[in-house]
Amino acid sequence: MNDTAIETNADLATEDLVAVNVAGKKFKPPVSRTSLERWMRTGVRGIRLESIQIGHRRFVSIQAIERFIQRTNQPIDTNGHTRRTPAELEMKKREFFGQ
Repeated sequence: MNDTAIETNADLATEDLVAVNVAGKKFKPPVSRTSLERWMRTGVRGIRLESIQIGHRRFVSIQAIERFIQRTNQPIDTNGHTRRTPAELEMKKREFFGQ
């Protein structure tokens, strides 16, 4: 994976890191490693999943996953997407993390 194509955030080093191959299991239902890599590399609607390279392994944080879900679920009126209320966004977040 090309490191320059992946958005990184220096704050990730202080967050709760999870290896990419384990991070997909944090979602309910689980998300494949391939999807996580695509979200890091190309993103969804221009929003990338933040990650950090440590040695030869790539990590994401639980907080970065939460930010990614929140950002990608923001209502977009210009494209005709359905607007979601904050309560609906919170419910989706809980569904993803099985809370």
